[in-house]
Amino acid sequence: MAIIPVDKEKHINKGWIPFKDLSFAKKTTILPVTCSELPKLSMAVPIVLIKIDEDYHFAAILGLENEKNLYVNKDGKWVSGYVPKVLQAHPFSIAINKSNKAVLCVNDEYTVNSSDKNAEPFFTDNGDISEKLKRVLDFLEQREIDRQKTKKMCNLLDAFGVIEPAKVTIRVDRGDVDLKGYYQINEMALQKLSDEKFLELRASSALPFCYFHLLSLHNWRTLADLDRGRSLSDQKMKELGNQIFDLSPDQTLNFENLK
Repeated sequence: MAIIPVDKEKHINKGWIPFKDLSFAKKTTILPVTCSELPKLSMAVPIVLIKIDEDYHFAAILGLENEKNLYVNKDGKWVSGYVPKVLQAHPFSIAINKSNKAVLCVNDEYTVNSSDKNAEPFFTDNGDISEKLKRVLDFLEQREIDRQKTKKMCNLLDAFGVIEPAKVTIRVDRGDVDLKGYYQINEMALQKLSDEKFLELRASSALPFCYFHLLSLHNWRTLADLDRGRSLSDQKMKELGNQIFDLSPDQTLNFENLK
């Protein structure tokens, strides 16, 4: 798998194959998420903080074992309501180059000749960016702005000393599963902040997202239920998903329009 920049010279006669389902994410068990996603994700997915180098980032936990995404069923369907933006944009992503500029990238595994009947072209015959690729780029540029905002919030939380290692043990049929290497906000430390720091946190808009994160931690039980459901029949699994997420039986997801 090679992630490469979208380049007019290289991709002028190329296109990409849009995904029809989320089978490509079946082995993805942790995803970076941004603050704007927390209100929707917190209802169904546990959201933790992870540390990369010296920075903290919010991340959604999608499984209890390596390469087993419990939110994608065997048919490649998402069993919850909201699909994280990283997956919505597949096979595209944004990378920051050495000049600190955002560059649109694509997973080269999904590129084909534009003559392929299933392909979406990168560029028009006139060499302009295609309308659909422009929508993808706008979507990812907005997500990058959101990511930078989220990073600033996490830096502030770190500076105020309210982040601590998470101690997570989940009981499933096969025994206890200990999840390590994750972090969470210490609610008591948050409440004990000085008035000055608390007001600074509120002014940064970080405060509500702290509580969305804390609310989401109740979803460790959801992961345990989904893990148990994997051993059930397809129909039972569908019923379990509807019970957990309160979905109507006829609710479907449309990946054609990025949200």
